Amino acid sequence: MRGKRIGALIGALGGLLFVLINTGAFPVQFAVPVRGLGTLAFVFVLWRTVLRPPPQTIAETPPSPTARRVYWNCVLAGALSIPIGANLLNRVLPLPQLTVLWVIFVVGARFLPFTRAFAAPVFKPLAWVLMGLAATGAALTLTVWPAAPGSIAVLAGFALLGFSASGTVKRSGLLLD
Repeated sequence: MRGKRIGALIGALGGLLFVLINTGAFPVQFAVPVRGLGTLAFVFVLWRTVLRPPPQTIAETPPSPTARRVYWNCVLAGALSIPIGANLLNRVLPLPQLTVLWVIFVVGARFLPFTRAFAAPVFKPLAWVLMGLAATGAALTLTVWPAAPGSIAVLAGFALLGFSASGTVKRSGLLLD
């Protein structure tokens, strides 16, 4: 259960950061309530995972050495690909507005190997949602909506918060499978 709580907290923190950082371009009358909603979602995940964790019904087995290797390889790949891609977008392709979308895409892509390594199918839809948002945002930015990256990043933040919250809600019995 500890690993699931840590994963939910990491996802929720990443989601909150996406929301807080990227609402800066929003008009104040929208930014404040969106930030408030993101903060409430984060507090909910925090409450469900740390302050009131669900009862442990099944002993959690520690990740296998293979799963740990997959995790750290994904962390390393993300740590390398984010700055390399950002540098490419900023200096070579002059498309700095796409940098946040690149970050969202990489974050999403990192979740795909986790599905199999940790036998956790929840990672697959999260990965595809984030990668789909990034691709959609890039297409919109380059064609009809130059301001799309900030809004897409906020949506990605709420996707991370939602997946983090849904795991804590489902495990607590508040949702039926």
